[in-house]
Amino acid sequence: MGDAGDERIEEVRLACIDVRAGAWRDRVGALAAAVDDGVRIAAVPLAELAAFRGDWPRVAELTELTLAEWPEPLHAGNVMHSQAGLLLRAGTQVSDPDAVASTFLRLLESAEGPTAMALRAHADAAADLAAGRAVRLALPTALAPSAKDLPHQESAALLSVITPETAAKELRNALVRNRFRLALAIRQAFPGVAVADLFPVLALASWQARSGSPDTAWALIAEHLPRWLPVDRFTVAPVELLIDDDLFSLITPQRAIDVLDTPRELGGTP
Repeated sequence: MGDAGDERIEEVRLACIDVRAGAWRDRVGALAAAVDDGVRIAAVPLAELAAFRGDWPRVAELTELTLAEWPEPLHAGNVMHSQAGLLLRAGTQVSDPDAVASTFLRLLESAEGPTAMALRAHADAAADLAAGRAVRLALPTALAPSAKDLPHQESAALLSVITPETAAKELRNALVRNRFRLALAIRQAFPGVAVADLFPVLALASWQARSGSPDTAWALIAEHLPRWLPVDRFTVAPVELLIDDDLFSLITPQRAIDVLDTPRELGGTP
């Protein structure tokens, strides 16, 4: 199945804009038709949609298509990392995980460049899937509070010099450094403060879910969901929610549909 011409690729790009705006029901058929017609890049958004709809056999099929050969219009290697993560998540959800594990390992043997890097990043999880062991999937960051986190006293000292004008910037800095105590303190001190995109809050939400506060974690995600920023023009949804184990534990079928129905403002641009 080869790549199609520029006109068909442009149709897929425009469909992705509509999907990110929440009109996925109107466009999923067109994306499926594009894949059937050989427009390989359409497999990327279609796999993401299938994952949020819980159609994991279809996810396995579509991610294999993408990972087997780099779709020419794709720019961001991070997309391959996400597609590999979705393939492994599919392996934990389908009735035949051995088949998914075999597919993953076969792809890894022949992959090159960014695709090989993406697959190697998940190689341990694939080996666990093949061996029937528990599979651990996580965001590509250290999620647990660690030496990066700050003691309560130091967090309090930093909080004392934060102003309403700097709160959003300092919140983002705390999140990207996994300083969860400080991040929570900032949100408590400055109600309504938010960061400009979804990804930095996912580590905090994952930690909250793992720490026994799933409702708080989901509320944080829902608040920032409209600010999701795609890494590529052919991605349509925050698949990290499905790849990371702790975030995945928050996803009910209804919440998954709610994600697709929520217009992702930053994701609506070409």
